[in-house]
Amino acid sequence: MKLADLTVTFKTNAEWYELEREGAKPCTVRLMSEAEAISLAEYDPLRIHVELATDPHTCFTRHVLGIYRVGGMLGQALVLITWEA
Repeated sequence: MKLADLTVTFKTNAEWYELEREGAKPCTVRLMSEAEAISLAEYDPLRIHVELATDPHTCFTRHVLGIYRVGGMLGQALVLITWEA
């Protein structure tokens, strides 16, 4: 996760990339440390930038609709981020 310019950036794998880019799956669930979850909530980004993990030049940016802490797992925070399709 990278936070800059009111944007959060994540990498995704090829299995999900096209579904996310085309809007069939306009969300991501992330397992992150408590510190990262707090940083993300406090930063409150307006945009999400998603990069293909194997090629960061293959990417898209969308307007964030919501960021939700949906639980925890393995001592980490489980966070759902939704965006406009």
